Amino acid sequence: MFSLAHLPYPEDPPAIDNGSAVMTVIRGLMTAAGDADGSQAILTGLGTRHDLPLTVVPCLRGGRVVSLPARTADVVTGRVLGRRLVTAHVYEPLAPVPPIERLIVHNRPGAVLAPVPAARRFLYCHNDVFGTYGRRETERILRRCEAVIAVSEYLADRMPRSTSGTRVFPLLNGVDTDEFTPGRQVDRPSIVYVGRVIREKGVHVLIRAAALLGHLDFQVVIMGGSKPGRELTRYERQLRRLVTCHGMEDRVLFHGRVERSRVPEMLRRHHVIVVPSVWPEPCSLTLAEGAASGLACLASRAGGLPEVASGSALLHEPGNERELAEHLEHLISDDRERRHYADMALTRARELSWRHQLQQFRRVVTDS
Repeated sequence: MFSLAHLPYPEDPPAIDNGSAVMTVIRGLMTAAGDADGSQAILTGLGTRHDLPLTVVPCLRGGRVVSLPARTADVVTGRVLGRRLVTAHVYEPLAPVPPIERLIVHNRPGAVLAPVPAARRFLYCHNDVFGTYGRRETERILRRCEAVIAVSEYLADRMPRSTSGTRVFPLLNGVDTDEFTPGRQVDRPSIVYVGRVIREKGVHVLIRAAALLGHLDFQVVIMGGSKPGRELTRYERQLRRLVTCHGMEDRVLFHGRVERSRVPEMLRRHHVIVVPSVWPEPCSLTLAEGAASGLACLASRAGGLPEVASGSALLHEPGNERELAEHLEHLISDDRERRHYADMALTRARELSWRHQLQQFRRVVTDS
């Protein structure tokens, strides 16, 4: 019997090089808890690759609920029948699953109703995931949950409430303070962005802000985007044209996608991390990882980012490149101020260590 099992997307591989938010959170909680007796597990799809040093049980049919026909069928059956048939098909166990005391369902509400042998069920929301769920379907799901965990107060405030009184608990993402540590930084002031290179993440805002600081000597490194050799997305091409337009080819480096295992080593070389999201990001992992790596932190006032920073970062209005440029200039020009904000960020990161967040997680799943 497993005392606790995590249920991510069946196609989300429990692999060392997987940097998805859901798998990073699962890995952080399980590693902090220790799993010497094998009492905790990750349930995944049959044939899904896995190489994490954790207990992984490939037992689900697996597959993706991403095509338009599949998503449409899921929404229709959910609203009509109160149960999403495509989701049920994907999460159906095809191999024996030991009894589970607590099942943690990540980011897919319909999977709460999956036919997995669990005594108690919890829904762990990393995003606003109820957008396509009707009231009746939502109520049925929440009634099956002991509690809902949301990755920030911002997200918790937007979760639907159940007439059954299912409680919603905010729990910020943690950071591995053993893996992400300060190190020797490069000589030239270096600004880094880490993450997906899509418009919602606001990379264009960072580049435009940097373009306003041509009188200063610094570099900007973009870690993320397409793998080497792959065709660039439309947005990535737009960013490169923006750099060329402002004549910043010598100070903006597009590093491309970086393997998850290399991120800590590369991150600690820089001086400032920027999270310039223009969408209400529920809870940034990279902001805390940069803080733990000894970097001063800049972020937008979007979603749950102010909660992650908790006064340790300089914040700008989403999309406001002039305000971001002012903050960048302040940290680039003043070494003492930069070290001050880096020290505050490091203190904040230690407050968000997975060991600390694990204690809050245990209180939710034990006391609910």
